[in-house]
Amino acid sequence: MVRLFLLFLTVCSIFLATGALARETIEEEGRATIAPPDEFFYEILDFEHIVDGDTFKASGRTIRVWGINAPEKNRPLYNESSLALRAFLETGTLRCKPIEKDKYRREVMHCYSGQNDVGALMVKAGFAKDFPKYSGGFYSTEEAFAREGHLGLWDMTDPSLP
Repeated sequence: MVRLFLLFLTVCSIFLATGALARETIEEEGRATIAPPDEFFYEILDFEHIVDGDTFKASGRTIRVWGINAPEKNRPLYNESSLALRAFLETGTLRCKPIEKDKYRREVMHCYSGQNDVGALMVKAGFAKDFPKYSGGFYSTEEAFAREGHLGLWDMTDPSLP
C-alpha cells in the first residue's frame, strides 16, 4: 500500500509539474491529448466530489469521464484511482464537453482540468484503462505508456492486480 501511495505521489508530481511533457506529447502524436479546450464547446463546472475513478459530481451533475474505464468498487486500485481522479480534478479550472448520456443517466463528458485532459492523465498514470468501445482507442498511446512503465493497473509485481 505504501508503494502504491508513493507511485501515486510520483505520478501526480510528474503530470502536474511539467508542462514540457504536455507540449512534447502534442508534437509527437500530432493530436492534442493535453491542450486548452475550445471554450465554445466546453462548459466550466464546479467540482464537488468523487463517486469513483471515472465518475464525479460537479455543478449538481453526475459526470462520467469519456473514453476511460477505472476499477470498480472492491477491485484492486479502486481507492487509488478515485484519489487520483480527485487530485487531477482539483488542480485547475474544470472544463467539460457533453458527449452523451449513458444508461445510468450520467452525463458522459470529455473533461479538462486546467490544460490537462483528465482521461489522458488517468490512463497514462495507470489508474484507468482506455475504453476503445467508446473512445475508438483515443487513449491507446497513454495506455501503452502505463503498460510499458508497469504503472498502476499494469504493475506486474502486485499479485492482487488482474
